[in-house]
Amino acid sequence: MMKVILDVNSSSAFLLPFSTPPPCHFPHFSLTSKQKTPGSPGAFQKQNNKSTMFNEKFNKPNPIFQILFLLFLSQTLLSQKIYTSTETINHIGEFASVKGKVYQVYISSRGNIFLNIDGIYPDNPFTAVIFKSDADKFPNIRSLEGKTIIVTGQIKLYRNKPEIILNSPNQIKIVK
Repeated sequence: MMKVILDVNSSSAFLLPFSTPPPCHFPHFSLTSKQKTPGSPGAFQKQNNKSTMFNEKFNKPNPIFQILFLLFLSQTLLSQKIYTSTETINHIGEFASVKGKVYQVYISSRGNIFLNIDGIYPDNPFTAVIFKSDADKFPNIRSLEGKTIIVTGQIKLYRNKPEIILNSPNQIKIVK
């Protein structure tokens, strides 16, 4: 979370991390504060008979800004790159989509499900993992064997092999 700090002497604003205390050499206020006590931090200050540049309406979210932000976010997610299973090793930590053929659906003795993509374990370059706690959400998981799918999630590295952990069937799309 960030705080917006306004220097009323120079009419400039800057961002500071929320945990950082604001500088004490000038009056300040926080856009996140609801406190309106005059003279206290978080209050709207007046100095030299001039109001600050901001007023109370900036404490409320701007609906136009929210709509623009959501449009930007949706476009960013929709234009997301789809990697092949062999490319994932270079994209650890990214939230992405991975396309490949399910060569093997393996259910371990502990109930975890492994979708081995583009090869049979241990020669597969990528794995989609479903933990036992989420396995009931994927009732027909064996039907994916032999099909090309796209899985979406954060690419992680486990025992030097890239994987995505699946918590919802919405993370899997079958390619026709």
